[in-house]
Amino acid sequence: MLCFYAYDGDLESIKLFYECGANLIVGDYDKRTLAHIAASNGKTDIISFLINNANLNIMIEDRW
Repeated sequence: MLCFYAYDGDLESIKLFYECGANLIVGDYDKRTLAHIAASNGKTDIISFLINNANLNIMIEDRW
């Protein structure tokens, strides 16, 4: 679900999962994280949240 939220730009749902303690470093079948998906769709608000609030490492490599 988190990957779909990143794709859709649903920052509020991502924040809710984060506040409930969800692991935001999950990846899809190609090892793409929320950061990969948000960046590829121009969702800069999600990228900012992941870096500034969730302290997510955005340098994780995907399958490609």
